Formats: sequence, C-alpha cells, structure tokens
Amino acid sequence: MPTFAGMAAVGFAYGNAGGLPPAGDPAWRTAVEARLNALQRGVYALSAVLVSSVISITLFASLPKNLFGPDAEDLADAMAGYVAGLSTFWGVLFTLTLAATFAIPACRILRQAYGDTTVQPESADLRAWLHDHVFVSFRSQLGNVLVVLAPLLTGSFGSIISFFAG
Repeated sequence: MPTFAGMAAVGFAYGNAGGLPPAGDPAWRTAVEARLNALQRGVYALSAVLVSSVISITLFASLPKNLFGPDAEDLADAMAGYVAGLSTFWGVLFTLTLAATFAIPACRILRQAYGDTTVQPESADLRAWLHDHVFVSFRSQLGNVLVVLAPLLTGSFGSIISFFAG
C-alpha cells in the first residue's frame, strides 16, 4: 500500500508542477504559492502514510517474538535484531521515496519561477518576493526537513516501538 501511495504522490506532484502563468501576470505569484503549498501538503500527507507504515511493519514483525518460550531467549534476541533492522531499512527506503517524490517537482517549480523572473523588467522584485515566500525562515525549512526525515527517524526507533508491542 505505501508503494501505491508513493506512486500516486509522484504522479500528483509532477502533474501539479506544471506550467505557470507568465511572470508579468498578476496570477503568477498566486500560482507559484498555490503550487508550493500543494506540494508541501502532499509531503505532509505522504510522510504520515509512510510513518504509519513503518510503525505497522515494526509492530507486525515483532508479533512472533511473544510466541517464544523462556528457553528460546537467543531466538527472541535474534528476532528483536531482525525487527530493528527491518524497521530501519523501511524507514530509510520510505525517506528516500519521500525525498525523491518531491525533489523533482519542487526543482521544476522553482526553476520555472526563477526562469520567469529573469525575463521580466521587475525581476528583482519578483526574485525578492520568491525568496521571501519560498525560503521564508530557517524554522519553516527545518520543519520540512524533519517531515521528510520522519520515516527514517521512526524506523530508527524500531526497537522502542517493538518494546511497546510486547
């Protein structure tokens, strides 16, 4: 299921990164902002799906460890190591999926927006507006980076998640 969500998000994000109106058009700023906001909402939604998938995989893989008796402690330890490795693997894979899904559309939108600003007489004003609205603050960008890294961070905590599973 997460694979299909990722494929749908790639298609949506790439399709949403389509052509912008000309930079002189009053709707240009609105279109750039709308596309970037839609892309950001897509990142948040897909990140939530992928984080919940990492948690589900970790919980599902840790279920059999409760079936081992007290004499199979080595097998239970091996299973715990397997679960930790599995959740880390899927966390890394889902983080790379999330980054790749939205890096290309974001670069496409920004390349087109910056390209539009170089051919207009008021290009300095448009570039300043673009800088203020895209690269708004370090706090906002840090939040976006954490959202992209959320599946990796969740996968890294696989042993803690499996501990709470029993």
